[in-house]
Amino acid sequence: MIIKNTTKHTKELNTAFQKAHFIKTVLPFQIWITVIFLVLGGLSFIGDVELGCYVFGGVVLFNTLLPLMVVFTQKRVDKSFNSLHGGLTNSYEFNETGIKIDTISSSISSNAVHAYSLITSVLVSDKFIALYISKSNAFIIDPDGFTSGSHQELVNLLKQKIDPGKVKS
Repeated sequence: MIIKNTTKHTKELNTAFQKAHFIKTVLPFQIWITVIFLVLGGLSFIGDVELGCYVFGGVVLFNTLLPLMVVFTQKRVDKSFNSLHGGLTNSYEFNETGIKIDTISSSISSNAVHAYSLITSVLVSDKFIALYISKSNAFIIDPDGFTSGSHQELVNLLKQKIDPGKVKS
């Protein structure tokens, strides 16, 4: 079975991916840091009320600044999107042995074949499929770009070719 997809990278596709990537990576970090500081702050109140106030103030500041930094960063990415990704199109061909990827834009043209073992995790949503090759790099697939096969057929193939626990919705 061969599944084909052509993905034209748009701001909307990129923004949907960035939001999901934030939830997958930054949000758990933010929650853990907050819990640690709340516990430390609570313990600090037992010994030193002033130190406890500083720790709780740090929690409030951290939880205010991190989302603002993410929003600011996303706006900068959106602003520079056309110069970085404008006109970028990836054509994917999934078969039994691997993934063929052709990339075309105004400044580059490349093609590569990758084994499924390169994929470290998969994030599936109704707006995209992200094939992570590291914690911060992913191939983004538009679910509306299938020319052969479908969104669900690709998900099923990926679950066969990599550990099904790595494919998350």
